[in-house]
Amino acid sequence: MGIWSKVRTPINTFLYESKPFILLAIGVYTLSAEDPNTILIACGLLLLVCSAVILRMRFRNRKGRGLETVFYELQPFVYLGLALYVMFFKNSNKFAVGFALVLLCCAGAILNWRYQNRR
Repeated sequence: MGIWSKVRTPINTFLYESKPFILLAIGVYTLSAEDPNTILIACGLLLLVCSAVILRMRFRNRKGRGLETVFYELQPFVYLGLALYVMFFKNSNKFAVGFALVLLCCAGAILNWRYQNRR
């Protein structure tokens, strides 16, 4: 590890903190493309998964501070909204509809777990 890996400048901090949100935005953008192909849909879903994993790890380590808390609370609703958007407006692509159903299942599971654990 060099000296530059430990230097914390405002731009390094900004890029580090905004990375999961940039991945999320790019993933949503690719999934909302006019006529996405199979590879584009797979890449968009992969970006969404990476964003969720990064945010989940940060949330665990930071004990729920900052934007991670907001995204953590909104995550099932983002999944639900994205799935419904694909099912109503991008339903010509069967691959996208299949992944939308997976997102619906994930949103339902997250909401169920939260309901059971927050009583």
